[in-house]
Formats: sequence, structure tokens, C-alpha cells
Amino acid sequence: MISRIVLLAVTVALGACSTGFVRKNGTIVWQEFDEGLGLHYVAIYGVDASTFVKLTDNFGKDRSHIYFQDFQSDADPATFQALGNYYGKDSKHAYFEVIPLTNVDLASFREVKGTSYARDKTKCILRGYEVDCAGAPGP
Repeated sequence: MISRIVLLAVTVALGACSTGFVRKNGTIVWQEFDEGLGLHYVAIYGVDASTFVKLTDNFGKDRSHIYFQDFQSDADPATFQALGNYYGKDSKHAYFEVIPLTNVDLASFREVKGTSYARDKTKCILRGYEVDCAGAPGP
């Protein structure tokens, strides 16, 4: 019985330490866990809670903006596609988090699942920087 109680307590504690978008006090905030601060909430300025939708673990949008965690992006919410947890694109640009990427082929641009890499038909990108494709994952 004691082991079940301990297991339940650990499960609840670990679940409370997750990161992500959370509705709190009528708005959307970014919840994160930091070893120094513990579980805390970061305000997302300008978010419209009534139209906010979570797209992936890290991307969300409202009627006017795209958000990567607690950062607002200049991406167009009408055409934005979250490609995974780090990359997205709209009709004009590809993005690493909120940073626009230049000289990428939007039609073939995609995030390599489970990594910090993205690719288009000729380039490989790691955390927003173009890198040699020789050691990059994915086809």
C-alpha cells in the first residue's frame, strides 16, 4: 500500500513539472520547470486567450500572432504551419523558433522528427544555422 502511495505522489509531482502552454487566471502562460526556481509561469504578452490554440508542444497561435513558448513571432498566423517542436513556416518564411530563416525552399522545407534539424531539397539546418548535410539525419 505504501509503495502505491509513493508511486502516486511521484507521478503527480512529475506531471506537475511539465512545460507547456497553460490557461491561468483567464490568460495563457508558459509553464516551465527550472531547478533553481521550481515550477513557475511566464507571462505571454499580447496573447488573446479566447482564440489561442496549441499547435505543438512549443508552438501556439491566436488570431493575430504565432508563439514559440513565451516568445511572439512575426509569422503570419493565417498561413503558419508548425512542422514540429522547433521549426515552422508561413507563406513567406521558414522559422527556427521565432527566428526567420533565409534562402530556404519553402515547398520542401521540413523538420526532421525527433531532432533539432530541418531540411529542404538542398540544405540542412541545425538550430537555425546551415550545416553540412553529410552528418545530418533524415533523407
